Amino acid sequence: MYKIVGVSLLAMGGFLCAGIMNKKIDRTLELTNGWIELIRYIKGQVECFGIPLEKILSECDIKLLRAVGYERAIAPKSFSEILRDDCLPDRETGALILNFTREFGKYYREEQLTRCNYYIAALEEKKRLQTERLPQKKRLNYTLWLSGCLAIGILLL
Repeated sequence: MYKIVGVSLLAMGGFLCAGIMNKKIDRTLELTNGWIELIRYIKGQVECFGIPLEKILSECDIKLLRAVGYERAIAPKSFSEILRDDCLPDRETGALILNFTREFGKYYREEQLTRCNYYIAALEEKKRLQTERLPQKKRLNYTLWLSGCLAIGILLL
């Protein structure tokens, strides 16, 4: 009786761990979407008004900042206030975002717009790849965690 309860608890633990891993995968896609929207917003502000970065970020909608992982109530003045480890989707996408934040403000208006277009296109491609791989990764997480926990449970029986 207790062995069956133990195996059931192990299976539920595996299911829970897989769910946590899948939430992280979903968060990666959400952050990528958020950064695409933020760069589009910044591009629009530069294109239409030629506003400097501090003013762009201070006037930015808080929902847009929340979409990239910024959680403070006060508007940021620079990208360094937004960037943290948990606001970068994954290693490759994070490298693109870091490059954008380092380059922004160092070029003339037309070059800024060109760079915004480049990073939007690159992030859109990363988003497409993430979306394609999402169901496979979720299935793999559930399969590995559940089978691993059940294997341990069978060994304990």
